[in-house]
Amino acid sequence: MKKGPAVLFTAALLGIVYAGMAIALPAGAFFSADEGVRFLQIDSLWWWHWTSPAPAASGGGLDPEGEYAPPGMGRTDGSFASRFPMMFPFVASIPHVLFGVRGALLLPALAVILCMVLTARLAGFVLPGSLSGLAGAAAVVTTPLVVRGAMLRDETMAALLLTAGLIPICKAAGLDPA
Repeated sequence: MKKGPAVLFTAALLGIVYAGMAIALPAGAFFSADEGVRFLQIDSLWWWHWTSPAPAASGGGLDPEGEYAPPGMGRTDGSFASRFPMMFPFVASIPHVLFGVRGALLLPALAVILCMVLTARLAGFVLPGSLSGLAGAAAVVTTPLVVRGAMLRDETMAALLLTAGLIPICKAAGLDPA
């Protein structure tokens, strides 16, 4: 399928914005506490050589009950555990090891850009070519997903996987892309 100029232009623009934010913002500064917990999960996987997702609790002796643990984390069986799923931290830990904290931000940014391209592909099942690219760009850029692409949030990967899963369903239904 030929991508429309709107989706290619928007993908390039988003890539530039995300790269600029990764360079300009201090490494390890997060927009929300949830991102901090996800970063602890990512970093802990590396710390324990991918054998345990439990964050290394350097202050465990000072706070044995975990009263001052970050939101989203709690003590279970003597170690900290997160309420967030492990798929995103596991996948993000690979670029984190290769490129540091900013590398972990590659996954959500790329997921949003790819989600936009796939959304344009989905729109192609019901709209003519030039409108499908515009619809794909608008469907992502006008939602909170575009903001989540600059954050360590697993919704970006979930949106990408769900969008990718809809394409075979449309094909199986006998729809032809415009």
